[in-house]
Amino acid sequence: MASSEVSIPTCGIAIATLSFHNRTYPTTTFSVIKNLCSDVIVGQELLKLHSSVTFVMNGPEEALTTPPLKPQQLSVAAARLDPPRLFEFLLPECTPIATRSRKCTPEDAKFIESEVQRLLAADIIEPARSPWHAQVLVVHQGPKKRLAIDYSTTINRFTLLDAYPLPNIEELVNNVEQARYYPLTIRFPY
Repeated sequence: MASSEVSIPTCGIAIATLSFHNRTYPTTTFSVIKNLCSDVIVGQELLKLHSSVTFVMNGPEEALTTPPLKPQQLSVAAARLDPPRLFEFLLPECTPIATRSRKCTPEDAKFIESEVQRLLAADIIEPARSPWHAQVLVVHQGPKKRLAIDYSTTINRFTLLDAYPLPNIEELVNNVEQARYYPLTIRFPY
């Protein structure tokens, strides 16, 4: 998705052969999503197999093309971000902490087990053998439930705050209102 503000749960994965425009892509992995707006949405994994991809939109303007990408330019297919550096802002005296699991109701325990299995099957989480351990909680929001992790007694106690003053929102809105074009510069280290 174009925004991380909205998440869509997956029902699992399917592996199939995709035939598309006289090409065959064997053993293609698909995420299965309920109420999808089309039969299949082709993503980066398939698109990056090709040197370029052309979309015919039938618009009134002439074709829009980009030159070959240089390393510092941004492209959806070429954007690769370094993974976050774990424990970057921890105090030096911090050592791994493992909290004890709290008791939960049998219904919550069943929900935790089913959610963990669903997240494992969807490749969202993976098994780990970490010395860190934080409590998993079930948050009840009306009839819905969701998992939450309580880091208050573990890593949060040893994390350095990177607080900074927020910019004045009225000043930002006034600056945006006066401009007609907005330059965008994004540079990647590779």
